[in-house]
Formats: sequence, C-alpha cells, structure tokens
Amino acid sequence: MFNHLFVPIDDFSIKISKLKKVQALVKSNGAKLSLSHVSSPIPPVIYAGNGYTAGSYMTLESHREACESHAKRLFERATEILGSELVYSKHHIYESDVTKGIVKGAKK
Repeated sequence: MFNHLFVPIDDFSIKISKLKKVQALVKSNGAKLSLSHVSSPIPPVIYAGNGYTAGSYMTLESHREACESHAKRLFERATEILGSELVYSKHHIYESDVTKGIVKGAKK
C-alpha cells in the first residue's frame, strides 16, 4: 500500500502515539521512512513597542548551531520512540516558510 512515508516532525508532532502509528505502517508495508524538520534560516528578532529591537541578538552562526542541535535532539527522540532497528532518512531543511520547507523535504 505504502512504499515511502514522509513525516515532518517538530516539538508537537513527536508524540509516542503518533510515531508508533508511523512505525506500524512502515513495518506492515515494508515502506521506507523519511523524517524531516524545518528550521527558519533567520534568527528571531524581538521588537519593542517603540520600534527598536529588544533583547540580545543571535548571530546567524549561533542560530544555525541552535537549530542543528534542536533538530538532532528531535531525531534522537524519534529514534528512541521508533527503535534503533527501524532505519529512516533524516532531513533538516532551512526555509522561512514551513510549508515550502516540508515540500522541499518531501522532494529529497
């Protein structure tokens, strides 16, 4: 029925019950599995009501490191839930539009 399942993940979707359903589909169909996480390529900026930025700035490099670390933790959590015997591909996409990022990941 399914040859390849593509599952975007984030902090909200990485629930045990959801990934267990994915695991069952993959195993019952002998399907390939790809997990994807989308991060914004631009660090967040906080604006005060007076038009000036507030708080500390994050450099592009430190933002990218934080995004990589977060994606790594998500994929590790997925592996804990899915089990290490289930092989899957991981895609960490940088895209300011999450929907476009998911589509990019699906095309890989």
